[in-house]
Amino acid sequence: MKTSIFRKPALHQHFHSFTGWVFVAALALFARYTSPPPPLLTEMDACLDIMPIDPSVCPAECNLVNYGDFEDFTTGQNAYYTGFVAPFNSQVIVANGYTVNTVDILSDNSNQYLRMISSSGGYQENALLPLCSAIDPGCSFTVEFKACASTNPAGAQQLTVGVWALTQLPANLEMPANLPCNGTLLDNQNNVIGTCLGVVNVPVNCSSGNVTFPVNPFSLSGSYSGSVTHIWIKEIQVNQEFSTNVYLDDISVTKDCENQITVDPNVTSACPGGQVAVDFEVCNSGSQSTPATVTLTPDLSGISGVTLSAYNPEFPGGTATINNLAAGECTTVSLYLDLASSLPGGTPISFPVAIQPNGACIKSSSVQVDFTVENCDSLGCDCPAGSLVIGTPGTETLLSDLVALGLLPANPTVVTNFNLTVQGTLVMDADMISGSDNEYRFGVGSDICMLDGAEIKVPSGNTLRIHDTHIRGCLKRWKSITVETGATLIFSTDGGGLVEDAQYAVFPQSKAEVSIQRTEFNKNYISLYFNDPFGEFNLEPFFGNTMQCTAPLKPHYDPNDPNDGTWSYAGIYTIGQDILDIVSFGAYSTNYFVNLRNGIITIGAHLTVRGAQFIDILDMNEYGFLEGYGIWAQAVNGSRRLTVQGFGETGTPSFQNCTNGILSWGMAVDGIRNNNMLQMGFGVRSLFARDQLTIFDNAVEASRMGIGTVGMHPMTQMLVFSNNLDLTASGARGIQMTGGGTTPAGGFTFSANGNNLNLYEPGQQGIGVLTLNQALIRNNTVQAFGNGTSMTGLNLQGSHDNILQCNDITGLDPTSGTAVRAWDAENTAWRCNKIGNTENGVYVLMGGHSPDNFIGTSIGNHTWGLRIDGNPTNPGVLGQQHHTGNRWIGSYTGAGARHESNNQFVVSDSRFTVHTTTPPYHPPSVGVEPGVQQTDFFTFQPGTPNTFCLDFNACPVDEFSGEDPQIHDIDLDIAGGTTGSPESRYLAERYLYRKLLRNPQLVQAGSVLDSFYNQKSNEPVGMLVQMEQALAALFVPAPADSAALAANDAAIADSLAQVMLLDSLIAQSSGQDSLDLLDQRLATLQALDSLTQVQDSLLDLIQTARTVEAAQLAAQNAAIPASYLFEVNEQTVNDIFLNTIASGVYSFDSLQQTTLETIAYQCPLMGGTAVFRARGLLSLVDDYDFGDDVVNCQEVGNR
Repeated sequence: MKTSIFRKPALHQHFHSFTGWVFVAALALFARYTSPPPPLLTEMDACLDIMPIDPSVCPAECNLVNYGDFEDFTTGQNAYYTGFVAPFNSQVIVANGYTVNTVDILSDNSNQYLRMISSSGGYQENALLPLCSAIDPGCSFTVEFKACASTNPAGAQQLTVGVWALTQLPANLEMPANLPCNGTLLDNQNNVIGTCLGVVNVPVNCSSGNVTFPVNPFSLSGSYSGSVTHIWIKEIQVNQEFSTNVYLDDISVTKDCENQITVDPNVTSACPGGQVAVDFEVCNSGSQSTPATVTLTPDLSGISGVTLSAYNPEFPGGTATINNLAAGECTTVSLYLDLASSLPGGTPISFPVAIQPNGACIKSSSVQVDFTVENCDSLGCDCPAGSLVIGTPGTETLLSDLVALGLLPANPTVVTNFNLTVQGTLVMDADMISGSDNEYRFGVGSDICMLDGAEIKVPSGNTLRIHDTHIRGCLKRWKSITVETGATLIFSTDGGGLVEDAQYAVFPQSKAEVSIQRTEFNKNYISLYFNDPFGEFNLEPFFGNTMQCTAPLKPHYDPNDPNDGTWSYAGIYTIGQDILDIVSFGAYSTNYFVNLRNGIITIGAHLTVRGAQFIDILDMNEYGFLEGYGIWAQAVNGSRRLTVQGFGETGTPSFQNCTNGILSWGMAVDGIRNNNMLQMGFGVRSLFARDQLTIFDNAVEASRMGIGTVGMHPMTQMLVFSNNLDLTASGARGIQMTGGGTTPAGGFTFSANGNNLNLYEPGQQGIGVLTLNQALIRNNTVQAFGNGTSMTGLNLQGSHDNILQCNDITGLDPTSGTAVRAWDAENTAWRCNKIGNTENGVYVLMGGHSPDNFIGTSIGNHTWGLRIDGNPTNPGVLGQQHHTGNRWIGSYTGAGARHESNNQFVVSDSRFTVHTTTPPYHPPSVGVEPGVQQTDFFTFQPGTPNTFCLDFNACPVDEFSGEDPQIHDIDLDIAGGTTGSPESRYLAERYLYRKLLRNPQLVQAGSVLDSFYNQKSNEPVGMLVQMEQALAALFVPAPADSAALAANDAAIADSLAQVMLLDSLIAQSSGQDSLDLLDQRLATLQALDSLTQVQDSLLDLIQTARTVEAAQLAAQNAAIPASYLFEVNEQTVNDIFLNTIASGVYSFDSLQQTTLETIAYQCPLMGGTAVFRARGLLSLVDDYDFGDDVVNCQEVGNR
């Protein structure tokens, strides 16, 4: 395995704030001429992110396999050194040599290269190459380059060039003349500064001043006992008769196996007849971007009384395999062993564990596990042998009393380790101990055994510091480390802390302070739990922690506890906390949530999660409704904000094997981005977002749903863009946007843009739009692969005024599936979409009136290119289209266009007028029912087709108007009185009434439209549309309130960004700097708390007014004289909506839910748009499957 470490040239300077990132100088340029020098080069561009998620992106910048060719340099004589900062900005001075001339960067024949001149006149130019990172002592490495030479006048046939590896720069940058290259390198002061790698004989086969490019390849390999920091290249012997030119190009320096695997075993306890857990911490130290695979195989042969336990999930068959261990990351695997009861205490146990890495190096091929069987006491569990038992069950024991009795030291240090067994409650009242400074410590290596229901309590004014300590349970769970108001708990560890077997491992009260870093929590019911709806605690930067469950929980200490499951319920669960900032800052700072029933649950908190991993978070039906979520973030009123950022779409998975990845409820979602989600049920879902919903640059592999949005607030900027989704199970949905009848308020947008959806199994759906209006669906690609039959690319249901623009939908074959299915998709703007390879291209059902709005569709191979349902109850009506420029460019086994109605008047409502009778602007075949003429569907009339979608600039346009504010023939027909069923008349009249309500300028006094409008305003159709408008207006505050909400939202977002910045700085600071930053952070949190309270108060006032108005609207809704089923359904759904969502209640009682279910399962042809609205509301309750409405309606005889 090779890693290039030669530095990539950077083109500008930056300074980096992170400690641990040292100065990196890139190869730069000099000049003999008088032009101003380039800026000094100090940092690599990739390192400039103020909080890198994965610091391996910085060393990756050093991979110069494709960059060591000098093409990025500015050419010129003496142009190699001056861009470096001291002490790298000078050439090595060879004795008797001039210092005026240095190495040049030349260019000939479109190629740049390096030139060194040597001559008897004193020129002894040489190339000093600083390395991006030092080569470890003893590590083999290779220097490769291409070279040629020339002499003036002609002389030798070849020149000898030496290559040295340097561990330091020569004193005063001076070296002896005519150095041999034959071993250890000494400078002028006889300091050992490196070694010679070897010499090469460079052919004199380049013409001076006309070098095509150096073509002769050379390679030298070796190793050195010191740390190599530079490569030095120089001609060996300066000729006395002629000057020489050595040309170099394509230089690379690579070292073998930069990454190294370390394995550190730790034995928790060992009692005869019990189980011993051997925890192996496996780390991949280094910066090479390629992850490693490591296998561990213990050898227990010859070890009497020790056998593998049956429960060994991480060592199945006796071998553990760790895949994709990234550079700078550590993981822990546990080996469980059974100890025979016959083993006496004091028996030494020792066995080897073989280490086999792939993709990294190891110093030793095995690690030895050593422990001694303990003389376990009568407590009946694995508490440490010889421990001091303190306390009494059910009572409090004061730390100060134990110190006074001489049982515990008064002032322990970081290295004071304890061996304790705690019964009852240990109160850490350090403030009562003289000279304690109100602080107590459990030092490195402490072992604290907590008996059943035991508790450690930190009272107000006290601080407990825990350093690399193991805290564990006995036969049953212990209670908690309770941090009372005004108290502080600090886990100050270097990765050796372990807390397990608790009910609530860390349980802060309001106004407590907690700091948790690089600590492992295992087998706790909840590892960090806060429950105060009106309080908050101060959680300092939280990073480098692992919260997992490697085995079933110990039994609850209280057998009557109703929430007792067998597995950890959550890593973090907070109710009422103001802010949680769960952010990693690079190597060893990733937070892990593994094998839990939930990762993070927050109710009422701002939540930022960046650079965390959620693995094996599964719903196993242990705890009911809230189970199987990587992140559940809930706030209801929309004042709280959520950000979740991963490691990049193709980076380390931030979510893997989870039933649900992220669910937000009532949150402003500032950004769910850069996540790689593998083996998911649901990827991302957001319910009732307000102000902002941004989901982008995620890769989601899902078996149920990739991205789902439900119940959009009208004043929300919803942007779902640039996501890649792979659907892996039958019936899965890619992006589902459900609105409950929502329309965005002015200035807000609902958009799904530039997403890529791959469908692999039968019955899958790409993008679904359910009762969401005025959404922009553009530039999305949906494609079926593998077994992806019967797919639906884009599914519109019960939505109006949406824009479908420049989407590309391709099925698996032209005999199954539908590219675009539109149920009740009124006034849809169809623009420049491309479809192909499905049974149905565009399938229009149940209304859909969109006259002259079906434009520029490119229709490929299908059975039916355009299909319009013709059921007599409620047929599809696309609206008449005049020269709208649609193109039939494929072949069609059924027909290019088919209308299924046998009523010529219904067919003529979707008539296409085209300028030709031949493809592509006229379908090659037109299918109609008996009694209907083809010309009722497609008719010829001279004209010019719309060719906008053939323009290259058609798709990059951000938006189109979804409304054509003109009166069409179909509008006058509807106003004059339509025939047909009540269901179809209702949809037609509703379409026209909505249009006139939006465009009152179209209504001329005394016209047929005026009569229609006045008449329908007092009939159910008009009254229900007016109610629809009133429901939307409910969620739009007064202008002053809107402005205040926006200002508060912006201020809150700024404060959250400031907290995240401060957390990154705190993670790198120490001493007074750290204290100052913590003070700034606390002040920012206080300001954030104030802003949030102001926003909460304003939202509560708005909701109070909305509830009053909703009650008034409910009375008006009840007075609408509905009679038909579709009208009664609409009225019923309105009533439930007004009494729940509009009134700030986001749940349904049993009667309301049953009523919604009754409507939702109806055939929408009869039940109307309310069927879709009921389904949208029910999506708040569960992920219902309502089946295929085409089939459902056939079964009840409506098709």
